[in-house]
Amino acid sequence: MKKHFILFFLALFYSFISLEAGNTVAVVTFVEGEVCKGGCFFGSKVSKGDVFQEGDTITTKDGKADIQIGSGSVVRLNENSELKIKGMNESGKTSLFDLFLSKGQLHSKVGSSKAPNYKIQTNTTTVGVRGTEFVVSESGALLDTGVYMKEGEAEIDMSSTRRCVIKILNFGCNDPDNVILKAGQQIVFDEDDYEITPVSAKASEEMKIINTFKLLDLPRFHSIRQEYYDVGAFNSSDYESARNFSSVKGSSPGSSSPSQSVNPYNRQYNRCCNCCY
Repeated sequence: MKKHFILFFLALFYSFISLEAGNTVAVVTFVEGEVCKGGCFFGSKVSKGDVFQEGDTITTKDGKADIQIGSGSVVRLNENSELKIKGMNESGKTSLFDLFLSKGQLHSKVGSSKAPNYKIQTNTTTVGVRGTEFVVSESGALLDTGVYMKEGEAEIDMSSTRRCVIKILNFGCNDPDNVILKAGQQIVFDEDDYEITPVSAKASEEMKIINTFKLLDLPRFHSIRQEYYDVGAFNSSDYESARNFSSVKGSSPGSSSPSQSVNPYNRQYNRCCNCCY
């Protein structure tokens, strides 16, 4: 009886681990110039067809790369950028992806699903994606640090931005609500403030590259995934976000309706989080 209980506990434990651990891959579909796995000093050179797993870091120096993240999204990593894949898990209608852009700029197109969880963290904010096309820029990239929406929408975590006021007896800060950034809008951060405006002409031009993004054929992607994980035989129903990728409607970069050009959160706060406790 005790032996059966131990076996049951171990099976439950390992099933939990497999659910949380990464179970899918990222594949390089285009590369130009110097791109490395890890840092470009000690890391290895990246070529088209290379595969990344959860925990890997991609660094560009004078190069750029298109990377298919899981079955239903593509990112373009620009020059002088660094992206860490913190988490990748997809199963049926559920997708869990967690990326960290420590510097540089990426363009992304994400196929929607009924229960997506796709986020990109930077040193400034966290972007929760909802089936969309967008650019994220961090620290000295071509565009100012911020998020630029081409299509769809994303939830921007504003916890690093606080409005601080000096009261008579103490010093306090108010945590702002998260911002829902819509198509045709951008949020730009600087040292002290942030501002939401319509997408600039420069950002619109940068976002045109997203129109060229394509996915690998699903059977081909599944066969690559099988080389790293025990995911069973190919079943197209396991890849809802990939099927929806081509249905993410493109729009003229920077286009927005009058109702989208002004956001109710279009205000600036003094970013004094280092002095607020």
